[in-house]
Amino acid sequence: MFFGKKYVETYRSANIAWVINEVVAVAQIVRTSDRCMGELSMRHLDITDRGILRSQKVSWLQNKIDEITSFLHQKYLHDSGCVYLGVSKRSLIRLIRESVPKFNRDLLVEAIEESFIESNSLNSNLSLRELIELHIGLRISALKPDLINQ
Repeated sequence: MFFGKKYVETYRSANIAWVINEVVAVAQIVRTSDRCMGELSMRHLDITDRGILRSQKVSWLQNKIDEITSFLHQKYLHDSGCVYLGVSKRSLIRLIRESVPKFNRDLLVEAIEESFIESNSLNSNLSLRELIELHIGLRISALKPDLINQ
């Protein structure tokens, strides 16, 4: 069966929406120990049937680069996402830009932006994590990747 390009792009975007929600859930756990996930990219993640895990498939050189960017993040690049969520807004947007086809990229970036704006308003009763899940869900249904066919 042939599926059109828009269908495939939407399916991929739904998978990344699921990944973003998983990253946010894990970041909340990391945040409970007064830490954040630092500078995060898709190469840092393995998607498994149990959820997302930190990838161990990086080279020695990439590990050194990650150490430097981690240091820089701790010194200069923390943002409100790190403080309230455990992952920076910049990292969430990077995950989207690296992975989501242009067709839906702006929708998901807009969802992240609106979540942060709304979390800073005084009339929000939802946590930042809940706002992210809500705003992503209003734009695209998150769908766990089909690991059997990858």
